[in-house]
Amino acid sequence: MNVTGITRSRCALGAGFLLLVSCDAVAPATTTVAELGMSGAQLYQRFCAACHGAHGRGDGLPAGVLEPPARDFGKGRFSLVSTDNGNPTDADLDRLLVRGMPGSAMPSFAWLAPADRQRVLAYVRGLTEAARAEALVERAGKDGLDPATALQRARAELRPGTPIAEPDASADPVALAQRGAL
Repeated sequence: MNVTGITRSRCALGAGFLLLVSCDAVAPATTTVAELGMSGAQLYQRFCAACHGAHGRGDGLPAGVLEPPARDFGKGRFSLVSTDNGNPTDADLDRLLVRGMPGSAMPSFAWLAPADRQRVLAYVRGLTEAARAEALVERAGKDGLDPATALQRARAELRPGTPIAEPDASADPVALAQRGAL
């Protein structure tokens, strides 16, 4: 019976694909990623592109079966951020890599060395900035915004904002909600 719109065969196909992809997301037994000297682009292509797509547009092979879908970095919208403008800090993105994304197919990459995670994050930021710059050039149309200026503007638009204060974990959630602090 297909109550949710997902057939059993589609579910099995998605589960099989995720199992196959996650097999590659396990740390090598004899050689560490750091010893391989992989760049951020190489790390991204090896561990992220299967779901997020080669250019980070959320169009990897399982795009039709992932729920929620893989993040489209080109949109410049991220979850679990700690800033007032919704643009993530490097620490926000690193926490996401370490913990994975709750409620999604995104696994933890805590086994990656911090330097490797930073290389991946820098590459993802580059994908996001390039997509924003491309959109700015398209919107500018006849104004003739050159790609270099568009990239500078994209970087400025995507710069993380002011950190927001986290609510006191020991505080009463009802009182926090009444004050609008939740």
